Amino acid sequence: MPPKPSNRDDFSSQTKLMLEKRVGGVCSKPDCRSYTSGAHTNPDKSSSIGVAAHIRAAAQGGPRYDPSLTTVQRKSISNGIWLCQSCARLIDTDPARFPVTLLLEWKKTAEDTSIKRFGKKSISESEHNNEVMVAFGRGMLANATGGTSDPSAILSVIKGHERNLSELDPRLEVRLRSYESGSCIYEIGAKPGTTPSLNLLLINTPVVVDKVRQLKEFGKSTELPPESYKIEGSPLIEELFRHGEKANLILTGKNKDLETVVSFKNESGAEFELATFSTELSIGSKGGTIYGKALSGLITLELTYFNEGGSKFNLSFSINSWVGMRADKLQYFAKFKKLLNFLSASQTTNIVIELHHSVEPIILNSSDNISLENFIANLKDTIEIIDYSRVISAKLPQAVKFKNTQLSEDEYHMLLECHDRLTRSSSICPAGHVFCTGLISSDLPEQYKHFPNDGFQQAICQMKGQPVELNVLGNRVLAPALTAIIERFELAMFCPLSPPEQRQPHFQLTASENTTLSWEFDPKGSWKLLS
Repeated sequence: MPPKPSNRDDFSSQTKLMLEKRVGGVCSKPDCRSYTSGAHTNPDKSSSIGVAAHIRAAAQGGPRYDPSLTTVQRKSISNGIWLCQSCARLIDTDPARFPVTLLLEWKKTAEDTSIKRFGKKSISESEHNNEVMVAFGRGMLANATGGTSDPSAILSVIKGHERNLSELDPRLEVRLRSYESGSCIYEIGAKPGTTPSLNLLLINTPVVVDKVRQLKEFGKSTELPPESYKIEGSPLIEELFRHGEKANLILTGKNKDLETVVSFKNESGAEFELATFSTELSIGSKGGTIYGKALSGLITLELTYFNEGGSKFNLSFSINSWVGMRADKLQYFAKFKKLLNFLSASQTTNIVIELHHSVEPIILNSSDNISLENFIANLKDTIEIIDYSRVISAKLPQAVKFKNTQLSEDEYHMLLECHDRLTRSSSICPAGHVFCTGLISSDLPEQYKHFPNDGFQQAICQMKGQPVELNVLGNRVLAPALTAIIERFELAMFCPLSPPEQRQPHFQLTASENTTLSWEFDPKGSWKLLS
């Protein structure tokens, strides 16, 4: 009996073979990419797990069936996609999850990838990793010795690392954004023309809920700790966490770049421009967030606006970018000193923010004195400590590296005193000020016996101290002994009447009119960087 005619519009053998060849025999599902044919244990045979699957069903009632197509169109190569058996079954069990548009994207991506790889050497994973390590080693050596003819050696290795990771999931693009404190910060986004779907499982805590709400309502980037989330559905993500590393997850919305200018304007209309830089605008359901860093990350601007009107912002100053630099070569330090002088000379100051996105810039003029006061206070304290420290570090024979500005109260006063001793020649002391009191036998300065005989108006008293240890930007510095020089003073000698045990000759060194006090470090001593 002849076979019953089929109502399926199946592909011809030639069409199936062409679908396979156009993708190099690799499954077209981006996160699969399995080879679908290979050798068989029988030398006369080959094995295949490839399927020429229909994008729109071959018969009525099938997944993604389109009644508007003709038989010729259903059987044409344009309606086919090459998949492995597992992926072919998967797309037909859930047509809503795998619509026509998605399958067409898969097909185009797979064919484009095949074109790019055509004629290129196929290497194993171990060979690939070895090539990356060799290139990285060469790049690091060339960078360290300065002997490379290719200044982009390190950048090329980074780009290769990004491409290697991106190949794990062709739907996604990976960029190594930065490397901070021993950790890599990766930026992962969808490749153009793809709509990847991942499962993000969040732990339902008030903090996580609030962060996600901020992202949804204002587009505000949010950072989640590793214990609060889990991601499924991408071999790329699995590879990043393959060795059990934990990482914070940073979620951002769609961003637009804005040119932003931050200035300060005082009561007389004078302006000081702090920086012109690029910020990112993220939009949510209730407003948006503008975020950006300027001056090598020393300045951070975060602004939130509301659709119903109004905005709030925060301008912060951070020294993290200076850590590890030479104290005498800190980027933009001179600019911050000028800003501080401008702010100190102004009675009232507003922050002016210009956002350039369209023809007319948006100008925000804030009188939020609380935010500004916090910024100025932090800036003043930090720049002041660095300024004092730079004066002292200039006395050292070697360069001082910036570590931090953390000081105890005693360390701050000692730093300030040493700075003043180096920058001030002398000062007038108020009449009647008592410098010291003590027993003539032991406490009277040794120089007393050498006083000149032409009266106290020209007398000089020198009191020498001990070497002192300072905290200079997180470094331990030993300063030479400090000598106080008092000119034109009054010296009184007396003997207390009571109690009996203190009836011994005493002295008191007191300032008179025109008494001056000056300081100098022991010229024979040396400034030492201890650590």
